[in-house]
Amino acid sequence: AAAAAACGDAITEEDEEAEDTGNSTKEATTVKREKQSEGAPEDQAEKYVWRIDLEKTVPLWEGWFRGISQKFLSLSVPALLMIAGSDRLDTELMMGQMQGKYQLDIVGNSGHSIQEDAAEHTAQIICRFITRQGLASPL
Repeated sequence: AAAAAACGDAITEEDEEAEDTGNSTKEATTVKREKQSEGAPEDQAEKYVWRIDLEKTVPLWEGWFRGISQKFLSLSVPALLMIAGSDRLDTELMMGQMQGKYQLDIVGNSGHSIQEDAAEHTAQIICRFITRQGLASPL
């Protein structure tokens, strides 16, 4: 992120709405919008910058996902894992899939946010899964 900021690159993500906390004030959003300075080209009208230095959080990363594959595989209910076409399974998940411990669906032409990038396809996968498990009837 620091390299991108140093090069003048902008993060082009949608604004997040401020969350209502029940107070009269609203919490700040994840990103901060910088307004266009006079004379800047129109395509650079808005730019987003990180509010925190992500490098300071690196020591916390190690524990975030430790053991998550094993926890997923130990579920006692039917499980569905949807991944983008470019994502890869770790060894535990690959072995679990071969053993039939969960249903794997690979969604091509999508990024990390499958539910946004391929919303209709995601809904179809979920509908088929819950119907197959007897949790719903086909329409």
